[in-house]
Order: sequence, then C-alpha cells, then structure tokens
Amino acid sequence: MAKKEATRVIIYNPKKQTVLAVHPTGRKWKNKEGDGPATGTWNLPGGEVDDGEDTKDCIIREVKEECDYDLKRVNLKYLGFYDYSNDKNLHVYFYPNTDIKITKLKCDSFFESPQGKMLPEINGYKMFNIYSEMHMFFPVLQRLFKKILEDNPQYFE
Repeated sequence: MAKKEATRVIIYNPKKQTVLAVHPTGRKWKNKEGDGPATGTWNLPGGEVDDGEDTKDCIIREVKEECDYDLKRVNLKYLGFYDYSNDKNLHVYFYPNTDIKITKLKCDSFFESPQGKMLPEINGYKMFNIYSEMHMFFPVLQRLFKKILEDNPQYFE
C-alpha cells in the first residue's frame, strides 16, 4: 500500500528562536504534576494532501483550518520530503514569522467524537524554543527536527 502524503510547516520566529506548535485534541494536555504542558504531545501545523492537491496549497489550507491564519505563499520555503512513519511521508515547509499572536489563533476544523460530540481538531497553541524545548513535540518530530536543522542550518541561524 502506498504511503499517504502529508505536509507540515515550521512557523519560525528567528528573533526568539521559537516554533509554533499545535496540540491535537485527544492528546494528554498537562504533565503528571499538572503544572505545565505534557511533553511529546505537540505537533506542527499541517495535514494530509487531498487527491490532486499541490503540497503548497495543502499547507496553506491546513494552517487556515487549524489556526485560522493565512500563510503568504511567497514566504513559504520548501525544506524537503521526509520519511515520517510506516504509512506517511511529509513535505516540510519553513515560514519565517515574527508577529504571530497565539491568542488570535483558533481551529475551524472539527471531528465527531465517539460520543457524538463535535470537537476541534486542535485545542491549543504554543511557541517552543527549537533548541531547548524540542522534547515537547511528538518523538518522531523530534528526530525530524534534528534532521531538518542539519539539512537547513541557514534558516535557523
């Protein structure tokens, strides 16, 4: 069976060296102590590519759905194609941004829970330092970040 094609975007604030993270609904929100966000549960904005859809169009659509934020096509930089998991390959983009406001983001994409309740796909947003807080992301993304930083140091200087 062919792997699914998906996209992710690194929305990066170079002044603060931080990356926008999204928290998928259904994942553990707080750490065991309850005083901070749970490690290993955050993701990058993005999603699966629809049939016939260009990957750049996909990431623009997904960020709009997940964050209600409009990416400027001209500012998107393609970082590459990565083997993500047994069933998914990722097209990863870079988007420099110093003025994103976490409090203004909201999810416009919903799914139905097993109990029949409509839930937002994303239930939280946070900026994490790309070097010291990488552990906050899914483990597979932590490995991917290391590879991306090695392959594209010019974007993260």
